[in-house]
Parts: sequence; C-alpha cells; structure tokens
Amino acid sequence: MRKLLLSVGVIAASGLYVAAAAMSKDHGVQALIDRVSFRPAPAHVPPLDLDQPAFGDGLLAPLAATAPAAPSASAAIIATPARAAPGPVPSPATAPPAAPSAQYRDGAYTGKQADAYYGLVQVRAHVQGGRLTSVDVLEYPSDRHVSREISNYVLPILQTEAIAAQDAAVDLVTGATLTAIAYIRSLNTALGQAQ
Repeated sequence: MRKLLLSVGVIAASGLYVAAAAMSKDHGVQALIDRVSFRPAPAHVPPLDLDQPAFGDGLLAPLAATAPAAPSASAAIIATPARAAPGPVPSPATAPPAAPSAQYRDGAYTGKQADAYYGLVQVRAHVQGGRLTSVDVLEYPSDRHVSREISNYVLPILQTEAIAAQDAAVDLVTGATLTAIAYIRSLNTALGQAQ
C-alpha cells in the first residue's frame, strides 16, 4: 500500500512539475497565442448565402410552398460578409493579385535563433530581385527522434508557405506548433533585416 501511495505521489509531482515548466517556459500559453498572427481567408473563396435556402431536393420540397420563391437559374446568388466593402466578386478564373516586385533588398539575411522548446530554430532568407526566393534552415530541433520527424515534416511546408506569401506570416502546421512559431520568429527577424 505504501508503494502505491508513493508511486501516485511521484507521478502527481512529476505531472505538476511538467505543467509548471510548460507554463513558465516563455511566459505560458497565452504569450504563445498572442504572438501568432492569423491571416483572413483567401479572397477567392466565395462566401455562403445563408439567407437564400436551396430548394429542389426532396427533403426540403414541402417547405418550398411557404418560403420565398427560389432564385431563377439565370440569377446569381451573391453574398458578402457583414463587414465587406462592396465590390466585384472574384471568379475562379481570376488570378490573385501579384505581390510587390521589390519588397526586400537583395542578399542573404540570417535570422535570430528562436526557441522551439525542444531545440532552437534559425533560418537564413535569400532575397533576389526584391523577392524571397528560398529559406535555408541553419538550426532545428534534432536531438530526439520525434523532433527530427517533426522538423523533417514541417520545415519544407513552412518554406513553401513563406515563399508563396513573401512574408513570415504563414499558417501554423498542426502537430508542430512550437517549431512553426520558432521558424516564423527567426524568419521574421531575417526579413526585418532585408527591408
């Protein structure tokens, strides 16, 4: 019985220690959330029109008699978010606007090391023709097998996203949040030098 109580006590103390270390590391979860920037949904995704029900299928047909008339086939249903400015609705054939041609100064810029909890992340951004052309990862969490797997999975994704966005404000990758945030921080300092 004493062994059981001692084991439970050790496990509980270990759990509290890990939780306290995780919360104190970099000032807790809220500080982590505060530093993450989220981009709005891409403009090419058309918003849904929830005010116009789509009638015609068998389940909703009985309701069609009491509801307003369905739009004709020639009428287009266009909905805009409540805060959207009036303007043309982008079509799927419309290409997204091009990024500015000379956003950064040409050269190679090394970002600061950023803590990813299980290791440091440091990147070097290469700018050519005023555009971000590649990102080299100089340092990444690699001392544990799981850290290597996560890094090998997430770093190419983040590089592709950063080059496409021409910025460090990229989406996080599920399962690699700490590594992604450290990558974003290091790339942000590198691109700050390029401006």
